[in-house]
Amino acid sequence: MRTWLLLCPLLLSGCATTASDHPPRFLHQVPAGTLLSLERPLQFRAGVLRVYFQDGQIHRGFGFFGSDGINRYRAYCALELQQKPDADLELTPREFRLAHVTWDVTYVMNDTSEFRTQWRLDGSDEPQAYAFVCYKNANAAHEPPLSLEEIDQVVGDYFRLKDTTPQ
Repeated sequence: MRTWLLLCPLLLSGCATTASDHPPRFLHQVPAGTLLSLERPLQFRAGVLRVYFQDGQIHRGFGFFGSDGINRYRAYCALELQQKPDADLELTPREFRLAHVTWDVTYVMNDTSEFRTQWRLDGSDEPQAYAFVCYKNANAAHEPPLSLEEIDQVVGDYFRLKDTTPQ
C-alpha cells in the first residue's frame, strides 16, 4: 500500500510532463502575417455574408438538429465577406493575410461559455473576405479555446494556415 502511495504521484507527474511536451496551439497565438489559404472554391449565396464550417463540411447557417444548419454545441468556424453579394458568387482559391486578432469568452449559461477567435483578413482580391471566425462552447474554467488541431477538423480541406516566418 505504501509503495502505491509513493508511485501514484510519480506516475501522475509523468503524465503531466508528456502532455506539456506538445501543448496545443490556438488561433489567437498565430502570428500576424500568417497566410490563411482557401484551398477549394467556396460558394456564397446572394445577400449572405457568411459561410459556416463544421465537421469538415459547409453549412449555410443555423438550424435545428437534422437540418443543414450549424450545431452551436459543437465547434464551428465562418468565413465572412466585406459586403453582402448582390448575386450568387464563387470565391476562388486564394490566400489571405491574417492581420489582426480579437479573442474573447462570453458567458452563455450553466457554466458554459462561448470562446470566439476572430482574425481580420487582408487581401486585395474581389470579393474581399473580411474575417475568419471560430467558435467553441465549453466550460471556460476547465477547457481551453479551440485549438489549431480542432480547427483543422472543423474546416476540413477548405483552409490551411501557412507560416510565413523565415526558417
